[in-house]
Amino acid sequence: GGVPYMTRSADISKEGLGLSHLIEPMIIGRRVGLQFQLPGSEEVIYAEGEIVREWCDDRQREEGSAVKFTLVTERHQKLIERFVIDQSSTAN
Repeated sequence: GGVPYMTRSADISKEGLGLSHLIEPMIIGRRVGLQFQLPGSEEVIYAEGEIVREWCDDRQREEGSAVKFTLVTERHQKLIERFVIDQSSTAN
């Protein structure tokens, strides 16, 4: 089994999400299990993903990972898609 790490989501799309590192190590290509809640929702989304990119912003002292979803239930995928659409329509 793996060790859980707490992160903060920096971005989410239909294909994946960006995570700000808090305490976890950076390892590109590693598969990760994800559990998260969308703002305004009580439902916990379970997904699997692969770290496809890492970044480090020295000015803001922040590190992060881009995670591509590799396994998400259809129900959770629809919740994510609805959230992304709602967020993009309120941003315009």
